[in-house]
Amino acid sequence: MLFVETNPAPAKWVLERQGRIPSGHVRPPLAAPSDEARARIRVLLDQGGDLTAGI
Repeated sequence: MLFVETNPAPAKWVLERQGRIPSGHVRPPLAAPSDEARARIRVLLDQGGDLTAGI
């Protein structure tokens, strides 16, 4: 999932969606995940099941 785009934005986006951080905002020159990347991340999360199990 982290390598859908090469910056921390995808991970921050997932953490924000999970309610683990208040914002997935990243500062320039980084950019938020594209719509295409978010769709790919959703697929990967669906395939991966509960990524928080055992935490």
